[in-house]
Amino acid sequence: MRKAATMIELVFTIVILGIAMVTIPTMLSNISKINELSINQEAILAGSTAIGNILTYKWDEKTTDLNVTFSPILDVTHGDNELDRILNTTKRKGSFKGVGRRKFYNQIIYASSTLGSDFSDMDDIDDFIGVKSLTLNSGNVDYILDIEIATNVIYISDINDYNKKNINFVFQTSPHISSTNIKMIEVEVKDKDSNQTIAIYRSFASNIGESKLLSRNYN
Repeated sequence: MRKAATMIELVFTIVILGIAMVTIPTMLSNISKINELSINQEAILAGSTAIGNILTYKWDEKTTDLNVTFSPILDVTHGDNELDRILNTTKRKGSFKGVGRRKFYNQIIYASSTLGSDFSDMDDIDDFIGVKSLTLNSGNVDYILDIEIATNVIYISDINDYNKKNINFVFQTSPHISSTNIKMIEVEVKDKDSNQTIAIYRSFASNIGESKLLSRNYN
């Protein structure tokens, strides 16, 4: 019966332990990177889902107040005057003629000067100002972190030279003094426990109204 390890067995054991000591830190580092990637993917999914949902709402509260079949272009107080309605018409420069095209309301109706919830139904994009939602890692939801999503909406400058053939527009991120033709939606995604910002998403919605969809009656 053998009572001791041979020298070659001892050498092999030392070699295997050495390989393990070198490999384990690398494995832990890779696991950490995978976890970080998973967290980033969760933030991307949560943020893009939230901002995509907001963009499905009406551009302004005044549109919902009009109770119209399709949203008109609204008048604004501090937008680029090239985008204002042509005097005594419902059109702006570049508008198409015809029924059901994008146009202003028959009377002058200004977009909301102050953005925010009107304490009724969530029916336009700036009703989401100050709204915070949580994506929790509890229950059956497969999230690593408790993610907090906070939303803000502001007017930004729409000033440009719209007479140019090719327009290079740089979107600003600072709030404008009053109503313009562009609103910026900002969604901030945070780790709720550490209060650390993971990602910030921005999208821009323009005051262009809607076109009426044509339909055919088969009756």
